[in-house]
Amino acid sequence: MEYMGFSQQFWILLLLSLLEFIFLLGPVIYYKITKKENMYSSIVVRALPPKHSLRARIVDIIVGVSAGVFLSFFAQGLLYGTVRGIIAIFGVEFYDLANSGSIDLIPPSLSTGEIIVFSLINFFVIGLCEEYFFRSVLFIEFKKKLKNWSYLLNGTIFALYHVFPGIVPIQTTITYFLYYFLLAIFLCVLLETNNNDLLSNIIAHGTFNTIPLILSLF
Repeated sequence: MEYMGFSQQFWILLLLSLLEFIFLLGPVIYYKITKKENMYSSIVVRALPPKHSLRARIVDIIVGVSAGVFLSFFAQGLLYGTVRGIIAIFGVEFYDLANSGSIDLIPPSLSTGEIIVFSLINFFVIGLCEEYFFRSVLFIEFKKKLKNWSYLLNGTIFALYHVFPGIVPIQTTITYFLYYFLLAIFLCVLLETNNNDLLSNIIAHGTFNTIPLILSLF
């Protein structure tokens, strides 16, 4: 069943993706109540301080794309090594259960239009919302009190968000926890390297998520 040229599954997954705006609205409401900040201050000033020139912003985008491409290659190597380790320790059946329990928000077959839409979602919804919440809010707040422990805590929370036990089988959590944990650490380092300016993180996250979509065309 299709609507406007897109499959029914596409629309369901689109709606699920839009739920990520909770990661924007939640902190905005919190800062409004506790610090009397308006939405502009909570999001733009906090995550994208208006101090960059256009040239600097272009550099941020280039850095983000480069980081996303690097992260994609790194993640593939990490995943390959993790899978081999899991199979060696727990066996093939354990990994099959882990893989079958993983959550995939991308339809199994994609039209060109769906790829374009999901690519935009990866940057303007998922990349924006997750990086704002996990890095600009949680990581920076943790960093104020926990110093370098904030990296480990952020990585743990980010990993559990993606493979929370009970929502996915425990085999999935064990197999993919390190994958998401190290992705979060990398993104925390990127944010701190860029003086807490989030643009490169958003671009890197969106690029990382979009590369598999582009490769699916071939």
